[in-house]
Parts: sequence; C-alpha cells; structure tokens
Amino acid sequence: MLKSIPSGKLTILDKRVAGLDHPAEICQDFENDIFDALMSQHRLLEKYNNLVVILREDEFHPREIIKGIKRFCRKHQKNFKVAAGAEELTLRPATLYIETSESDLAHLIKKAKELGLKLGKDIGIISFNETVLKDLLQVTVVTTDFDKMGEAAATCLLKNDRQKIKVPFNFVKKNSLVCSGQCCIRQALPLLKKWCIFRLNFLAWPGARHGAVGVNHLHVHE
Repeated sequence: MLKSIPSGKLTILDKRVAGLDHPAEICQDFENDIFDALMSQHRLLEKYNNLVVILREDEFHPREIIKGIKRFCRKHQKNFKVAAGAEELTLRPATLYIETSESDLAHLIKKAKELGLKLGKDIGIISFNETVLKDLLQVTVVTTDFDKMGEAAATCLLKNDRQKIKVPFNFVKKNSLVCSGQCCIRQALPLLKKWCIFRLNFLAWPGARHGAVGVNHLHVHE
C-alpha cells in the first residue's frame, strides 16, 4: 500500500520502511540508539553483572532493541537474557532490568519491595519512553524526543522537504539507577497504587485478564 503513494507525498515517522523510493523520513535508529545510550552510561552500569530485557510479544517495540542491548552486553561482558514479561521473573541482585511496559514496571517495583531489594543499589530499572508516571516514580528512562520528531515532521510537510532525519534519543538518569536506599520504593508504591486505581476506575483497565498488579496488594511498610 505504501508503495502506491508517490515518494514526494510520503513522510515516514518513527521506524524506517524498506523498499520505498526515497520518502521523507523522521525516524529512530532503534539498535544504535539503545546501544549508544547504554554506552554513554557504562560506568554507572558497571555494578550490574546481569541485564534482562523485558519485551512483550504483544507490543510493537522493534526487535532491533534486543540487538543493541546484546551488543552492549557483549562489549562489557554482562550476562544477557530476554524475558516475555515480568510476572514470572525472579529478581536477582546485581541485575539491570530494561522494560517497555508500565505493567512490567509495576511488577518489578512490587517484587523489589517484597524482596527488600533497593532500587539503584541491589537492582536497576530502565524504562523505555518518558511518561508522567515514570517521572513521578523517578524511573530512569531512555526516550526518543517526540517533540523534535513532531517539529521535524511539520517542517518537512510545510516545506515539502525530502530529508532523512534521525530523531534525538536521550538517557534520562533518575533514582531507579542511582538511589542508594529503600526510599525509592517507599516513594514509588503510594504513587503506583494511585496510578492503578486511576486506571481501574477511569480507563476500565482489564487488569485481571493481563495479570496486572492488584492495588490491594500494594502496601508500604515504614
């Protein structure tokens, strides 16, 4: 279908599509973006011997992400694993978890609290793409600059510019990598509970069907 659109009238956003005749592209470079982001913080990540990528098969994150993370692990001699979800994971110290789903983020925080693991000290969490929730929870993120993507797309359309633009990709360091105490989890759980209640009440979130964390089990002990 895309091949039927004249290249001068086609602008591709986010992910490149092979086989097209020179369309305008405002895209991410998924493999190299995550590799470069991790390399930029390799000293911060030295304390993690193991790296687990949680990438659900029912989500649309490109598999090139795995290639980039695996390259980083080979270069820095870290154990590497891919998991399809956080529900059945057993959290282990000295492990960095990279997730793409807020449901998996909820499971990781809940499990860490239950096991007494300290975020940023015993385990680390990196999440894909910034959201208000992750900002509130002080979760480290790697994220595309979607504002820049939108601005570049508007410019291309208005000026009929056929450029190929790589969108900036940022590593935003927060407490889930650098906090040295249980404070991270104590701060995160009340916010996470409010978020779950919001999802259940206003978005009719089908939590039971997807194995979501029940809000009645999110208790914070001082």
